[in-house]
Amino acid sequence: MVATRSTGVDHIDLIECKKRKIEVSNVPVYGSNTVAEYAFALILAVAKKIVEAHQAVEDDDFSPEGLTGIDLFGKTIGIIGLGQIGSNVAKIAHGFGMKIMAVDRKPEMKIVKKYNIKLVEMEKLLKEADMVTLHVPATKETYHLINRDNIKLMKGGSILVNTSRGAVVESEAIIWALNKKILRGAGLDVVEEEDKVESMSMIMSQRPTKNDLQDVLSYHMLRDRDDVVFTPHNASNSEEAIERI
Repeated sequence: MVATRSTGVDHIDLIECKKRKIEVSNVPVYGSNTVAEYAFALILAVAKKIVEAHQAVEDDDFSPEGLTGIDLFGKTIGIIGLGQIGSNVAKIAHGFGMKIMAVDRKPEMKIVKKYNIKLVEMEKLLKEADMVTLHVPATKETYHLINRDNIKLMKGGSILVNTSRGAVVESEAIIWALNKKILRGAGLDVVEEEDKVESMSMIMSQRPTKNDLQDVLSYHMLRDRDDVVFTPHNASNSEEAIERI
């Protein structure tokens, strides 16, 4: 048996485990409200420029110049993945008085009706949502679900939040969209390069490939931007979630 103290099992070779008759066990719902709350914390941090405002005070600058944020009330949130976490995001968004759109293959209609969620195709969600938040697992189907080709569809001045898995969003697409002002900002708890950055010393001791170096460069280009709130894969890290695990 292989037991993982996470919901995601993308780091385990499930096919090989099945061949060898090895049971795989995960913890599916320990952080469903925890991650949803964190996603909203990132939305608020970007929308209200919380990090920039804090840094201004750290620098002894008490002027609100350049720190004007936006309201969430009346805005449209696009939820990609309406599972346990996505449903909790919808619940929170409803409390903020937001309009809710979602993409999901098999949505729970009880949740859809309760929070007046509009089910749409991905293209429509990207075009109309003021904030887009991702809550899908890392699979072959979700790899670069948000990419250079479709991020250009997003509404000008919108916000992108990812608390799911890094590989779901192409990092270079985020950088491009920020530079083009398609995105007002991004809240990222995960990025596709995080594993390589963590093992950078090992990469540099060998012969890094062009892709390795590009990945690390993309990571730093995102990390060092004022319009990106970046956290270290921390969304499920609460006292209560750890206790549930």
